[in-house]
Amino acid sequence: MTSYYRSRQLFLFSFFILKKELMSETAQTKNVIEATNKPKLYEKLEALQQRLALCEKALAEYLETKRLAFPRFYFVSSADLLDILSKGTQPQQVTRHLAKLFDNMADLKFENDGEMEVSKTAVGMYSREKEYVPFQAKCKCIGQVETWLNRLEETMRETVRHQITEAVAAYEEKPRDQWIFDYPAQVALTSSQIYWTTDVGIAFERLEEGYETALKDYNKKQVTNAQAFAWLSQLRHRWDNIQRHCFVNICDAQFQYSYEYLGNTSRLVITPLTDRCYITLTQSLHLTMSGAPAGPAGTGKTETTKDLGRALGVMVYVFNCSEQMDYKSIGNIYKGLAQTGAWGCFDEFNRISIEVLSVVAVQVKTIQDAIKNKKKRFVFLGEEISLKSAVGIFITMNPGYAGRTELPENLKALFRQDHYDWGLRAVKSVLVVAGSLKRGDKSRPEDQVVQLEELLAVRHSVFVVGNAGTGKTQVLTLASNERIPLNPSMRLLFELVDYRVEFSHWWFKEMKAVKLPSQGTVFDYCLDPETKKFIPWSEKIPTFEMEVDNPLQAVLVPTAETTQLQYFVDLLLEKGKPVMLVGNAGVGKTILVQDRLANLSDDYMVSKVPFNYYTSSVMLQRVLEKSLEKKAGRNYGPPGNKKLIYFIDDMNLPEVDTYGTVQPHTLIRQSIDYKHWYDRQKLTLKEIHNCQFISCMNPTAGSFTINPRLQGILFALPDCLKKPVDLVSLWLHESSRVYEDKLVQPKDSELFQKILLETAKKFFEGIGDNILLHKPLIYCHFAHGIGDPRYMRVKDWHVLKKILTDALDNYNDLNAVMNLVLFEDAMQHVCRINRILESNRGYAVLVGVGGSGKQSLSRLAAYISSLEIFQITLKKGYGISDLKVDLANLYIKTGAKNLPTVFLLTDAHVPDERFLVLINDLLASGEIPDLFSEEEVDNIIGGIRNEVRSLGLMDNREDCWKFFLSRARQQLKVVLCFSPVGSTLRVRARKFPAIVNCTAIDWFHEWPQEALVSVSRRFIEEIEGIKVEDLKSKLASQEVELKFRNQDAEALITKIGFQTEKVSHEKTIVDAEEQRVAAIQAEVALKKKECEDKLIKAEPALVAATAALNTLNKVDDFLQTLISYNKEHIPENSLKVVKEQYLQDPDFNPDLVRTKSFAASGLCAWVINIIKFYEVYCDVDPKRQALTQANAELATATEKLEAIRKKLSDLDANLCKLTATFEKATAEKIRCQDEVSRTNRTIELANRLVKGLEVSIPVTEGLDPIAMLTDDATIATWNNEGLPSDRMSTENATILTNCERWPLMIDPQQQGIKWIKNKYGSELKVVHIGQKSYLDIIEHAVRCGDTILVENLEETVDPVLDPVLGRNTIKKGRYIKIGDKECEFNSHFRLILHTKLANPHYKPEMQAQTTLINFTVTRDGLEDQLLADVVSTERPDLEHLKSKLTKQQNHFKIELKRLEDELLTRLSAAEGNFLGDTELVERLETTKLTAAEIEQKVNEAKDNETRINEARECYRPAAARASLLYFIINDLRKMNPIYQFSLKAFNIVFRKAIERTEQSEDLKERVTNLTDSITHSVFLYTSRGLFEKDKTMAMMDEFRGLDRDIEGSAKRWKKFVESECPEKEKFPQEWKKKSSLQKLIMLRALRPDRMTYAVR
Repeated sequence: MTSYYRSRQLFLFSFFILKKELMSETAQTKNVIEATNKPKLYEKLEALQQRLALCEKALAEYLETKRLAFPRFYFVSSADLLDILSKGTQPQQVTRHLAKLFDNMADLKFENDGEMEVSKTAVGMYSREKEYVPFQAKCKCIGQVETWLNRLEETMRETVRHQITEAVAAYEEKPRDQWIFDYPAQVALTSSQIYWTTDVGIAFERLEEGYETALKDYNKKQVTNAQAFAWLSQLRHRWDNIQRHCFVNICDAQFQYSYEYLGNTSRLVITPLTDRCYITLTQSLHLTMSGAPAGPAGTGKTETTKDLGRALGVMVYVFNCSEQMDYKSIGNIYKGLAQTGAWGCFDEFNRISIEVLSVVAVQVKTIQDAIKNKKKRFVFLGEEISLKSAVGIFITMNPGYAGRTELPENLKALFRQDHYDWGLRAVKSVLVVAGSLKRGDKSRPEDQVVQLEELLAVRHSVFVVGNAGTGKTQVLTLASNERIPLNPSMRLLFELVDYRVEFSHWWFKEMKAVKLPSQGTVFDYCLDPETKKFIPWSEKIPTFEMEVDNPLQAVLVPTAETTQLQYFVDLLLEKGKPVMLVGNAGVGKTILVQDRLANLSDDYMVSKVPFNYYTSSVMLQRVLEKSLEKKAGRNYGPPGNKKLIYFIDDMNLPEVDTYGTVQPHTLIRQSIDYKHWYDRQKLTLKEIHNCQFISCMNPTAGSFTINPRLQGILFALPDCLKKPVDLVSLWLHESSRVYEDKLVQPKDSELFQKILLETAKKFFEGIGDNILLHKPLIYCHFAHGIGDPRYMRVKDWHVLKKILTDALDNYNDLNAVMNLVLFEDAMQHVCRINRILESNRGYAVLVGVGGSGKQSLSRLAAYISSLEIFQITLKKGYGISDLKVDLANLYIKTGAKNLPTVFLLTDAHVPDERFLVLINDLLASGEIPDLFSEEEVDNIIGGIRNEVRSLGLMDNREDCWKFFLSRARQQLKVVLCFSPVGSTLRVRARKFPAIVNCTAIDWFHEWPQEALVSVSRRFIEEIEGIKVEDLKSKLASQEVELKFRNQDAEALITKIGFQTEKVSHEKTIVDAEEQRVAAIQAEVALKKKECEDKLIKAEPALVAATAALNTLNKVDDFLQTLISYNKEHIPENSLKVVKEQYLQDPDFNPDLVRTKSFAASGLCAWVINIIKFYEVYCDVDPKRQALTQANAELATATEKLEAIRKKLSDLDANLCKLTATFEKATAEKIRCQDEVSRTNRTIELANRLVKGLEVSIPVTEGLDPIAMLTDDATIATWNNEGLPSDRMSTENATILTNCERWPLMIDPQQQGIKWIKNKYGSELKVVHIGQKSYLDIIEHAVRCGDTILVENLEETVDPVLDPVLGRNTIKKGRYIKIGDKECEFNSHFRLILHTKLANPHYKPEMQAQTTLINFTVTRDGLEDQLLADVVSTERPDLEHLKSKLTKQQNHFKIELKRLEDELLTRLSAAEGNFLGDTELVERLETTKLTAAEIEQKVNEAKDNETRINEARECYRPAAARASLLYFIINDLRKMNPIYQFSLKAFNIVFRKAIERTEQSEDLKERVTNLTDSITHSVFLYTSRGLFEKDKTMAMMDEFRGLDRDIEGSAKRWKKFVESECPEKEKFPQEWKKKSSLQKLIMLRALRPDRMTYAVR
């Protein structure tokens, strides 16, 4: 020790010097970065750390050597052990640690050495109770401390043993009262028990000798003999004079007394239940096992274990287990226990983590094995240690508490657990309190107590009923298990007594001098301070005036009770006392408090604090501190000198956490009790001043409140109430809305209507049934049209439907189309929803299953009132912060911009339950804490300040904010659409009471027959020719149309006839005119020809004349005159002169004249030729004139002809038009005629169908839906892809490939998904909800038209996917919304959903959106699969051939189908005479030959298959057994959901069982061996995974009916169970025929104490 201390001190010295240097240097360096980055700093610290670790390791090793030397050192801390070791040479200094090492040795008495100094020799010991026991022999406390402590332990044991030896010897020699005080308490008690055992033994001997009353004489009990179980089950102490030891016996177990000094401690009262506990614990030790008492806290598990240890003189160490304990710390404790032989009781053992417990199991098993093998030393944790076999290890557990784990199976096996939840309910505390009460009041009656004791013997939970003061409660047990004794002046509120009445009776009896009115109770009166007389509270009720503008929810109608309450509330508030109003929902608690708070003076300020399920102390403290300001020091309070009142509504709503605490309540209690709380960051106190609390609580939170009856009546204007009966009708309607709309069951509605009518007849005299029963009884704001908002009664259904249909049409023109069928129920709901939305603070809760129309009808109702609809758009990661942003925008829209809006929220919009915290606040107070930042609040106030000022209101910050919130509450309507399926709504109503307390409920019941008919009619109307009546009306309209068509056609025929005649007449005229024009044309042509001929003859003369002029001078004017001479009109006299004087002259010859003059020759020639020309021209001119005239006539005739032709053309066009119209009319007439004929035929067929339905409908026998929907080739393809070949799998695949909605596969064995993945291959996109970017994958698939598989669905689906599941497309089906994105919707997109859950519970919406397909394997299907497995192992040749044949058959089917399809395609494409198509004919022949070959092979294969199947069938019993076993173990999940067995794992067990089966040449024997091996393997596989308590249940088939048999033959079974040796008795009735194992199982359940004998 000295060397250790030297080295340690040396190390510490160097350590502190280095540390001081480092700290000094650091202090001098003011910069943090410089100080921490000095050179070699890290290396220095690292070196110090390593040296410290070495020192700690050396210390641990040193302490371990000391603990091995004195094992009780394992039960003290290292610090205490170091203190003991350091003072080992000073025993007086060590004694303070004795209580940690021994059970009750608190101090030692040391011998004086004669010089008044205390020596180191101990002569006796003291207990904690100051009892002194002298040692038998002195104990020298010298040497190493561990050495003398071992000596002290031995001295203690010898002293106790010696004292018992003397006490037993002196028991009969001294009077008992003297004997008791001569010995220590422990010795006296143990010796008394020894003599009690001896006396009973003597009584048994006397009984055997013939003294029949011997035992009765001894102690009023009658036991038949010494072997009776009632005696053997007692804890019996005896003294063995030979061994001089005390032994303790119980049943067949014996223990040597351990002589640990126990002092003068109290012991438990021994009851039959304690005996039972003792038996179980001692039997576990006897069987070398450990005990594990289980039960709730405070039931006595640890105390009973400790008391048993004291009875055996054993040291019992109690260890409080925690999560911090690891296998090493527990192992060290076990080391100590094993070497000391003490007992260890590990309290709340299941708080230790599961990983540690698994290792602990190995440690416990090591100790138990060493005890069984009777070893004195054994290896534990790698070290050999000594072993005392008396060691006992016990664990106690509190099941069901937070942070507790289930023990691993390998640990459970080491602890006896059956019958250990003793059901004790704090027995020790009850008995202690009962004893103290009895001692305090000797006369206290015990009858009730005796009955209670007898009841508790068989029932652990008892309701005690009786009048107040009869002793039902001896003790008040709180949730914390604290017990409070009640004196006569204390009462529990849970006792069923009306204390108001009781108190009143007492008052009248005791206070006779006080003149109090005799009517009613004392609580009905108050003392008038002026008259000093008692007056009724009713006389103090203030007058009430209704303000129309006030929301009805804020109106308080004063009554005697509210006046009384207000008085006391005011009094308590004035005195600064906390106040709580308690009452059911709807009684006016909140309104009353708000009324009082609103009337407080300016000296007060109020902070409203609404509670909900998720309110935590952190949230509460943040809200509470928001209204406080810092004062001096650590003081806080409201601004200035004001008093702050916190109003807490729904006080009892916050969650009770896993440790039984309501956090906000704890903070409030701290504030009320101590006027402070802590700063959560700095952990410093904050003193809170001038604050107090007032609160409301509904003990039945979650029940709905009845909305004010006046709501609808306040809507009514004078127009609505013109006659008294109008008010009756309105009252009937409003009562129905207020009460009936909330009722869940139709029978409740019927009862309500009955009560309503009875009430109306009672109070409204003279009102007949024609008024009371007139339907429809509906009032709404659009009864006279949407543009006329008056609350009036609807005239009839037809008018209402017309209004709503028009509104729906208008809505659909502007918004996404809603295809609604407005049946009567739907119209009623629209009116109800609209009524709520029109009211002040219009908040509605619509309750109905998915698809009942809640959202659609809400949209229509909102549209009617010109309200916008807002819905949150869920997207990936949408959370509380996003919802707050949306709500903030809604508040600004309604409160600042004054735009009325409906907030529509559905179940799907609540992915996080905490969303409803905000909704609850919105509904309850209109204000959501922390919705806006201070900056946003300033902006809002700045935006509305001018408007507030313009309304004549104060424009300060507070008033502006109130105005904003008030208008937001007025303009923001809320509609919550929730489903009643499951417990969600019920739980939410309790957590968030505003959902029901602050809303109007409209319950959507199951659609009535009328609704179903209306919806059906809508669909049927789209199918032609179904309903006969509709067809008849259709026929009538068609016949009217046909008549009109006939009339039109006849009129056209007349018109066309007249027009045709006119055209013919005109055509005749045109023909004659054309002939005349043709004649004129011919004449003109002739004349023209004659003229042209003549002119041709004159032409040469003219040319010659012109040529003759060439001889003249070109520039001569005379020449120009000649050229332009009018040759067609030569004057007659000039012609005459020329002819007579010149042309007659022979010399007038150009040739002759040329000789004289060339120019004269030209003139001569010109004259001669001009005359010639003129003579011809004169001959032609009449003809030319005739031609001109003829041309003129021709032109006139042609013009006339054209006019006539045009007229004819117009007439022709008109005729054609008429003809076309006629043809069209004729076609229409024929069409109408055909429609009439077709309708007539349909009516005839419909009539025949109706008549046929009355008789019978011919149905094709043996019709197979699968054959209609698919074919063999497709099924063969599926089988090749991995689909099991059983009928159910084929049906599932058929449904999956043909269903209109998305398929949802319920596939616990994963067979369906395996087929799907093979079928689609790489084209299939596989995702699971929650994986990274899964929404992006789905979006891509929707856009690209991919097939996507969503696998492993849970029972809830991400609400973001709702539009995809419901195919809720937008923009005329071209887009779909996923989150906040609009994705293009590809029509080829296909979605397949899959779940591994065996029995999922989906919401109705999910079932409506999908087609559920159950792929769960069937027993027959599994049998076929397992048969294939067993045959493939046993006869691989057969199975290979079978598989080959199956694939071949499938291939044949597919090939035949392909050939047929190809041939049909060619035939359908062939035109005309296809006999010339050689290829087609040849292909036909080839197909026929191939089909024949295939058919032959198919027949051969069928023969082979038959033979194979016969061989395979031999193995079916083994497959059938395996299939049966799988379904049996699959049902184990009904016992405990943890028992889940996968088919894949089962198949592995099945195959291994086949491999392990004993071989046999005989096939029958081999199959039997297979069956047995499979059964055995499955049994072992299953039982390994079962909890101990369920293993017997797993074999319950063998014991079916045992419980009923025991109940029916109670006497026989009681005799069997109570017999001394039941293992030797015969079981009653048929149970005696059970096997030995089965009998042992039954005996273990009935008498576990006899199992050891039964096994022997």
